[in-house]
Amino acid sequence: MKQPTRNRTAIAKCFDAFPMASMILAVALILGCVRSYFVRDELSMVRVGLKPSGEESYKTDTWGFSSSHGNVGFSRSIQEGVIGAMNAEILGPSALDLVPPSTSFHWDKTMPYAIGFEGGWRGSSAYWAGFVVGRQYFREAIHGEIVSYVIIPYWFAILVPGAIAFAGAFWKRRDRRRLSGGLCARCGYDLRATPQRCPECGTIPGAAPA
Repeated sequence: MKQPTRNRTAIAKCFDAFPMASMILAVALILGCVRSYFVRDELSMVRVGLKPSGEESYKTDTWGFSSSHGNVGFSRSIQEGVIGAMNAEILGPSALDLVPPSTSFHWDKTMPYAIGFEGGWRGSSAYWAGFVVGRQYFREAIHGEIVSYVIIPYWFAILVPGAIAFAGAFWKRRDRRRLSGGLCARCGYDLRATPQRCPECGTIPGAAPA
């Protein structure tokens, strides 16, 4: 009969820790938002390799995260082209040897700047309350690129964990009031007649938190 109570206690501890983690995340996002107005941070994972067709062509797949101007951005860029289209003076005759399959990570810090798509780029973007979802592409005879991106304002990223932290603090304060008033912390049932166990939900009362 006590196993369900122990399970509920373990779950309750997890929920107690979740608002604290959410509060820490909210504070970190606030600091990131302030930083985004002074420094643009870009974290990317780049996969480079040859196309499976066996031709002298390359393909790069880049997943990116950026923080700038009070916004958080997520993007994916796919580039394909003929290796001969790259600068032959730099690559030389052994261009294929310089594009081995590989994965690398990059973190760049620059001054904040606005990113635009000009000079042959086509596509569309949707804007709403600071949110942006878009897809742009660029195509030439020997080179092409497709970029998909999502931009989320920091205020929304802060709002979600902040609301969870606020709700957790509210529930914890409510439980303390119930315990100090002789009520069940779980369902609010009056335990003055049955202080050993709640007849409504079966919870065994514990000591009121300090």
